Amino acid sequence: MLTVRSAVRLFGLALLVVALLPLCAVAQAEPTEKPKLALPLRLEGVSANSGGAWPFWKAGLCTIRVKQWSSAAELAELRSIIEKSGQKGLEKAVKKMPVIANVDGLEIAIATLSPKEDGGSRLLLIMFRRTCHYNLHEEEHLLGAVQIDLDAENKGTGVLAGYTKVQISPDGILNVEAIGGPCVVFKELKVIAGKQ
Repeated sequence: MLTVRSAVRLFGLALLVVALLPLCAVAQAEPTEKPKLALPLRLEGVSANSGGAWPFWKAGLCTIRVKQWSSAAELAELRSIIEKSGQKGLEKAVKKMPVIANVDGLEIAIATLSPKEDGGSRLLLIMFRRTCHYNLHEEEHLLGAVQIDLDAENKGTGVLAGYTKVQISPDGILNVEAIGGPCVVFKELKVIAGKQ
């Protein structure tokens, strides 16, 4: 027999289910696929020195080339090294890795591509060394990095940070913590080769 109390509970439960349905739809709408950028990837744009930390970088045209992406297995191995030996251990391991990308002559050891909610993509490129020399005694931020944000039409901007601390999450997401401002700013970037 249905009492008033149990009817109110059922009505409340039905309202809760109806309220949660839009959240489920939003969760499914988030990007889950890798962005469609084929390798080898080449981007061209304009770069400018954003301060005095790196005086030899001249403003002008720039080219960013990526031959391959870092694999999930490589990122997991690097995460393990960070857990055991910290950023110094990572710096030593990176120096033994092959060159997989290049930013106007700066060699890249780690390269990842991830989707963004706006339909674009983010490239995160980790160098073999740090690139600005305003604090050589820093012991946690040992590698330079380039972050490029592209929109759904594969156009965008980016920055080069000279001192970063590399972090890799348990699910293999690469992230960096930078100190100081960006050394170089990239503008008007567009994918020249590598579109699918």
